[in-house]
Amino acid sequence: MCIRDSPHITRVFELMEDSRCYYIIMELVSGGNLFDMIKSERQFSQDKAAAVIKQLCLALNYMHGLNIMHRDLKPENLLCEKTESGQVMIKLTDFGFATYFNPDQPQTLSLGSPLYMAPELCKESQYDNKVDVWATGVITFALLTGTAPFSGRTKPEIYNKVCNAEPDYKRLKSYPEAIEFISACLKKNAADRPSMAELLNYSWM
Repeated sequence: MCIRDSPHITRVFELMEDSRCYYIIMELVSGGNLFDMIKSERQFSQDKAAAVIKQLCLALNYMHGLNIMHRDLKPENLLCEKTESGQVMIKLTDFGFATYFNPDQPQTLSLGSPLYMAPELCKESQYDNKVDVWATGVITFALLTGTAPFSGRTKPEIYNKVCNAEPDYKRLKSYPEAIEFISACLKKNAADRPSMAELLNYSWM
Protein backbone atom coordinates (compact mmCIF):
# COMPACT_ATOMS: atom_id res chain seq x y z
CA MET A 1 0.00 0.00 0.00
CA CYS A 2 1.44 3.35 -1.02
CA ILE A 3 -0.04 6.69 0.10
CA ARG A 4 1.79 9.83 -1.00
CA ASP A 5 1.33 13.46 -1.89
CA SER A 6 -1.11 14.52 0.82
CA PRO A 7 0.06 17.22 3.25
CA HIS A 8 -2.23 15.78 5.93
CA ILE A 9 -0.89 12.21 5.87
CA THR A 10 2.33 11.30 7.65
CA ARG A 11 5.08 10.69 5.12
CA VAL A 12 7.11 7.47 5.18
CA PHE A 13 10.58 7.89 3.72
CA GLU A 14 11.96 4.39 3.93
CA LEU A 15 11.25 0.86 5.15
CA MET A 16 14.16 -1.23 6.42
CA GLU A 17 14.62 -4.56 8.12
CA ASP A 18 17.30 -6.69 9.70
CA SER A 19 17.25 -10.20 11.12
CA ARG A 20 15.17 -9.11 14.12
CA CYS A 21 13.18 -5.98 13.34
CA TYR A 22 11.40 -3.85 10.78
CA TYR A 23 12.15 -0.12 10.76
CA ILE A 24 9.90 2.66 9.45
CA ILE A 25 11.60 5.99 8.77
CA MET A 26 8.89 8.68 8.95
CA GLU A 27 8.71 12.44 9.05
CA LEU A 28 8.94 14.04 12.48
CA VAL A 29 5.68 15.46 13.84
CA SER A 30 6.55 16.84 17.25
CA GLY A 31 3.32 18.26 18.65
CA GLY A 32 1.79 15.12 20.14
CA ASN A 33 -1.57 13.78 19.05
CA LEU A 34 -5.09 15.14 18.94
CA PHE A 35 -6.23 13.04 21.91
CA ASP A 36 -3.68 14.74 24.15
CA MET A 37 -4.74 18.12 22.81
CA ILE A 38 -8.40 17.39 23.60
CA LYS A 39 -7.47 16.39 27.15
CA SER A 40 -5.46 19.58 27.56
CA GLU A 41 -7.98 22.00 26.08
CA ARG A 42 -11.18 20.16 27.13
CA GLN A 43 -12.98 21.31 24.00
CA PHE A 44 -12.15 23.22 20.84
CA SER A 45 -13.72 26.40 19.56
CA GLN A 46 -15.94 25.89 16.54
CA ASP A 47 -13.43 27.53 14.17
CA LYS A 48 -10.53 25.49 15.50
CA ALA A 49 -12.48 22.23 15.31
CA ALA A 50 -13.65 22.97 11.78
CA ALA A 51 -10.08 23.67 10.64
CA VAL A 52 -8.88 20.34 12.07
CA ILE A 53 -11.75 18.32 10.61
CA LYS A 54 -11.32 19.91 7.19
CA GLN A 55 -7.72 18.66 7.16
CA LEU A 56 -8.91 15.19 8.15
CA CYS A 57 -11.53 15.20 5.39
CA LEU A 58 -8.92 16.27 2.83
CA ALA A 59 -6.66 13.39 3.87
CA LEU A 60 -9.50 10.87 3.73
CA ASN A 61 -10.86 12.20 0.46
CA TYR A 62 -7.40 11.63 -1.00
CA MET A 63 -7.27 8.08 0.40
CA HIS A 64 -10.79 7.18 -0.68
CA GLY A 65 -9.94 8.41 -4.16
CA LEU A 66 -7.27 5.69 -4.17
CA ASN A 67 -9.84 3.15 -2.88
CA ILE A 68 -8.13 2.98 0.53
CA MET A 69 -10.01 3.21 3.82
CA HIS A 70 -8.36 3.77 7.20
CA ARG A 71 -10.74 1.83 9.50
CA ASP A 72 -9.15 3.03 12.75
CA LEU A 73 -9.74 6.76 12.87
CA LYS A 74 -9.43 8.25 16.35
CA PRO A 75 -7.74 11.31 17.89
CA GLU A 76 -4.73 9.20 18.91
CA ASN A 77 -4.03 8.58 15.21
CA LEU A 78 -3.95 12.26 14.31
CA LEU A 79 -0.55 13.80 14.95
CA CYS A 80 -0.41 17.55 15.54
CA GLU A 81 1.83 20.52 15.06
CA LYS A 82 1.12 24.15 15.88
CA THR A 83 2.13 26.93 13.56
CA GLU A 84 3.53 30.25 14.81
CA SER A 85 0.04 31.72 14.49
CA GLY A 86 -1.38 28.98 16.74
CA GLN A 87 -3.11 27.04 13.97
CA VAL A 88 -3.25 23.28 14.49
CA MET A 89 -1.92 21.23 11.58
CA ILE A 90 -2.70 17.52 11.60
CA LYS A 91 -1.20 14.43 9.99
CA LEU A 92 -3.11 11.17 9.74
CA THR A 93 -1.03 8.17 10.83
CA ASP A 94 -1.20 4.49 11.88
CA PHE A 95 -2.32 2.57 8.79
CA GLY A 96 -2.20 -0.86 10.43
CA PHE A 97 -5.91 -1.45 9.75
CA ALA A 98 -6.03 0.41 6.44
CA THR A 99 -6.98 -1.62 3.38
CA TYR A 100 -8.01 -1.33 -0.22
CA PHE A 101 -11.75 -1.49 -0.83
CA ASN A 102 -13.89 -2.37 -3.82
CA PRO A 103 -17.31 -0.66 -3.82
CA ASP A 104 -18.78 -3.83 -5.30
CA GLN A 105 -17.23 -6.11 -2.67
CA PRO A 106 -18.00 -4.91 0.88
CA GLN A 107 -15.64 -5.81 3.73
CA THR A 108 -16.73 -8.06 6.61
CA LEU A 109 -13.78 -8.11 9.06
CA SER A 110 -14.86 -6.18 12.16
CA LEU A 111 -12.07 -4.11 13.72
CA GLY A 112 -11.31 -0.67 15.08
CA SER A 113 -11.64 1.22 18.37
CA PRO A 114 -15.13 0.79 19.91
CA LEU A 115 -15.85 4.49 20.57
CA TYR A 116 -15.29 5.29 16.88
CA MET A 117 -16.73 2.19 15.21
CA ALA A 118 -19.76 2.53 12.93
CA PRO A 119 -22.92 0.47 13.55
CA GLU A 120 -22.09 -1.91 10.70
CA LEU A 121 -18.74 -2.69 12.35
CA CYS A 122 -20.38 -3.22 15.73
CA LYS A 123 -22.86 -5.62 14.13
CA GLU A 124 -20.09 -7.41 12.20
CA SER A 125 -22.00 -6.84 8.98
CA GLN A 126 -20.80 -5.72 5.55
CA TYR A 127 -19.23 -2.26 5.28
CA ASP A 128 -17.24 0.05 3.03
CA ASN A 129 -15.34 3.34 3.34
CA LYS A 130 -18.35 5.03 4.96
CA VAL A 131 -17.01 3.73 8.29
CA ASP A 132 -14.41 6.50 8.00
CA VAL A 133 -17.21 9.04 7.57
CA TRP A 134 -18.84 7.80 10.79
CA ALA A 135 -15.58 8.10 12.73
CA THR A 136 -15.11 11.63 11.40
CA GLY A 137 -18.46 12.57 12.93
CA VAL A 138 -17.47 11.03 16.26
CA ILE A 139 -14.18 12.94 16.31
CA THR A 140 -15.97 16.19 15.43
CA PHE A 141 -18.40 15.73 18.32
CA ALA A 142 -15.50 14.99 20.67
CA LEU A 143 -13.61 18.12 19.61
CA LEU A 144 -16.60 20.37 20.29
CA THR A 145 -17.76 18.77 23.56
CA GLY A 146 -14.72 17.04 25.02
CA THR A 147 -16.45 13.66 25.07
CA ALA A 148 -17.43 10.93 22.61
CA PRO A 149 -21.10 10.84 21.51
CA PHE A 150 -21.46 7.16 22.48
CA SER A 151 -19.73 5.85 25.59
CA GLY A 152 -20.02 3.03 28.07
CA ARG A 153 -18.11 0.87 30.51
CA THR A 154 -18.10 -2.23 28.31
CA LYS A 155 -17.92 -2.94 24.60
CA PRO A 156 -21.50 -4.33 24.48
CA GLU A 157 -22.78 -1.14 26.15
CA ILE A 158 -20.91 1.05 23.68
CA TYR A 159 -22.07 -1.04 20.72
CA ASN A 160 -25.68 -0.85 21.87
CA LYS A 161 -25.53 2.94 22.06
CA VAL A 162 -23.78 3.22 18.69
CA CYS A 163 -26.49 1.13 17.05
CA ASN A 164 -29.55 2.46 18.87
CA ALA A 165 -28.93 5.80 20.58
CA GLU A 166 -28.52 9.34 19.25
CA PRO A 167 -25.90 11.88 20.35
CA ASP A 168 -26.89 14.61 22.80
CA TYR A 169 -27.09 17.41 20.25
CA LYS A 170 -28.36 19.82 22.94
CA ARG A 171 -24.70 20.21 23.89
CA LEU A 172 -24.13 21.73 20.45
CA LYS A 173 -27.22 23.94 20.30
CA SER A 174 -25.07 27.01 19.61
CA TYR A 175 -23.56 25.33 16.55
CA PRO A 176 -26.40 24.45 14.12
CA GLU A 177 -24.07 23.98 11.15
CA ALA A 178 -21.88 21.64 13.20
CA ILE A 179 -24.97 19.63 14.16
CA GLU A 180 -25.86 19.32 10.47
CA PHE A 181 -22.34 18.09 9.68
CA ILE A 182 -22.14 15.61 12.57
CA SER A 183 -25.65 14.22 12.08
CA ALA A 184 -24.86 13.57 8.41
CA CYS A 185 -21.75 11.61 9.39
CA LEU A 186 -23.61 9.65 12.08
CA LYS A 187 -26.44 8.27 9.98
CA LYS A 188 -27.05 4.72 11.17
CA ASN A 189 -27.50 3.55 7.58
CA ALA A 190 -24.13 3.84 5.85
CA ALA A 191 -25.79 4.49 2.48
CA ASP A 192 -27.28 7.70 3.91
CA ARG A 193 -23.91 9.14 4.90
CA PRO A 194 -22.21 11.59 2.53
CA SER A 195 -18.91 10.85 0.88
CA MET A 196 -15.77 12.66 1.97
CA ALA A 197 -15.97 14.81 -1.17
CA GLU A 198 -19.52 15.79 -0.21
CA LEU A 199 -18.51 16.55 3.39
CA LEU A 200 -15.95 19.04 2.14
CA ASN A 201 -18.82 21.08 0.66
CA TYR A 202 -20.65 21.46 3.99
CA SER A 203 -20.91 25.07 5.12
CA TRP A 204 -19.62 24.27 8.63
CA MET A 205 -16.08 23.98 7.26
